[in-house]
Amino acid sequence: MIKKGAVYLAEFMGRQLQVTNNQVEVYSYGLEILLGSIVKFVLLVILALLLHILSYTMLVLVTFAGFRILGGGVHLSTYNRCLIVGVALILALAKLSTLKVNDSLLIIAFVMVALFAIYTVIRCVPAGTEKKVISNKADRKKQKLETGLFSVIWMLVFMWFLRNGYSNYSLALILGASGSLFLITPGGYRMMAYLERSLDQLREGVSGCCQPCR
Repeated sequence: MIKKGAVYLAEFMGRQLQVTNNQVEVYSYGLEILLGSIVKFVLLVILALLLHILSYTMLVLVTFAGFRILGGGVHLSTYNRCLIVGVALILALAKLSTLKVNDSLLIIAFVMVALFAIYTVIRCVPAGTEKKVISNKADRKKQKLETGLFSVIWMLVFMWFLRNGYSNYSLALILGASGSLFLITPGGYRMMAYLERSLDQLREGVSGCCQPCR
């Protein structure tokens, strides 16, 4: 549905702007990402409101998306899988953010995640996919610097929240960063590959069960 809508809009823009078919394909790809992101965001907001965790969800989302957009990382093979798994993960992390945690434990967790962020930026960023591999040294260095800068901002915001008594918001930042950084590492790629295989097997099993008897 989203893909068809993106193609329709791209073709309309192409006719209006009188551009080439290749440019229309670029428009279609960009619009598909934009429309998919809007659908995911709206769904997240609705579910977060129903669960009464909107503020935590937004903090987890901003942190998670910030590291992922700048650092790269693994993606699932289809939009539907990305939508379901992504929304479920963000909501689960947001819900965990509501738990009451001692500030001392928060500081320990923060130090561990901060060290993990430094390691990930140095060793794993930029983390590409089969469709997007960044090999240019200047581009790789730039992406590392941008992700490192975001890490510093994340650390400063965490300390501000903690200092002003927003312990659960601090926890949301920790959980959002942890989930996002893990998906940039080789461990995240392996976990998503395992999930893909499991989903494929489940789909094949369901398809087999639905076949008519002969």
